[in-house]
Amino acid sequence: MKIHPSLVSILVASGLLVLVAGEAFSSFQNWVRLQGAVAAKAPVSQVFEPSGIRLISSSGEFGFNKGEPAKQRLGAEPGSVNNPAPETVVQPMDGAQEAEVSTEGRKVAFSPAPAPTEFSEVYAKPSLVVLENELIIEFPAEIADAMLMKRVIARVLLSAQPFNDDLLSRKSLDYQKTPYFYRQVLDQHRQPIRYPANAFDYADYLFSSKQMEKIVDEEGAFTVVSIPLVKADYPKPVQKYKDWVAQYARDFKVEPALVFAVMETESRFKPDAVSRSNALGLMQLKADAAGRDIYQRIDQKPGMPNAAELFDERNNIRMGTAYLGLLKHEYLAEVHNLQNKEMLSIASYNGGLSTVLKLFGDSPEAAIKRINQLHPKQVYRKLRFEHASRETRDYLDKVLKAKSRYQHLLSA
Repeated sequence: MKIHPSLVSILVASGLLVLVAGEAFSSFQNWVRLQGAVAAKAPVSQVFEPSGIRLISSSGEFGFNKGEPAKQRLGAEPGSVNNPAPETVVQPMDGAQEAEVSTEGRKVAFSPAPAPTEFSEVYAKPSLVVLENELIIEFPAEIADAMLMKRVIARVLLSAQPFNDDLLSRKSLDYQKTPYFYRQVLDQHRQPIRYPANAFDYADYLFSSKQMEKIVDEEGAFTVVSIPLVKADYPKPVQKYKDWVAQYARDFKVEPALVFAVMETESRFKPDAVSRSNALGLMQLKADAAGRDIYQRIDQKPGMPNAAELFDERNNIRMGTAYLGLLKHEYLAEVHNLQNKEMLSIASYNGGLSTVLKLFGDSPEAAIKRINQLHPKQVYRKLRFEHASRETRDYLDKVLKAKSRYQHLLSA
């Protein structure tokens, strides 16, 4: 049969149209799947919104706002802070199955993480909320792994700056620094938490108690850990001044217990106290002596403070602590033994540095050289029994005893 050339052309054109249309439809399907996958992986906003101080902001467009978002896409670098190592992430499971993770002989159930898309998985960070009577740590289901949760709980309890700390970090903390929540959180034995062993043991206890629960709503699945806060039973003056003392003791590298001991011995915590020699305020500073030194050496300005400045409670604590720091780190910097340095600082705060050094030599240089040859017991006896002023002799004992008491109080 003879086929007309025009029919052949029509058949060829039709075939080409089918191929082109099929390819176009396939591309459209791929685009639809792509958009669906992108939409499915877009972060959602924060779920847990109790009253209190929000320390991690809820996520906005694409999960990012100013500050630290509650949920965010993590970076691609394996094992980095922005991409937890694989063993710290709960692997997703089919259906409504739940994971049971063993923690020291106990089993804790966690909701499954959502199934991953063909793109990189979107994970979330824990969020921290401080209420009046409790801490709340919220873990999205994507990271609700038992070991990761224990690490985060321990980091919150042991960090000196938990609000500026990456709670998922594996970096070691400086355990010489007092944790921010020290004494505000007590473990199951009613003891403060100071070191990792205590923190991890308490995390195990939280897992087995009613302090952990799962919540599910339109935002997703979360495991929420509640940690009770307690108010430290400090004496009223310590409660009133402890934040200022902590700040200035840190600034001038002086023990907080020594600041409180001097404050108690000098004025019995009376901000309007005035001595016979016209020393003023909580830490009994004389404007033309310690006050002038602080102005010139710390504040870098001429003159001396007036009475209003010295009667101001916060400024008086600042200047008194600064003067203790000057004695320790500048005037007595060449004294090698720390116990000797502290005793000399205490006696000098009350009786004057020059009077104290004259006990040990004819010049400051000779006195320092002699002090460095003496045992702390010898220095103590010299100050306690040979200083010309009975007030200074008694003052040394009063401050040392008070300091020991405040050390126990602040570290209990």
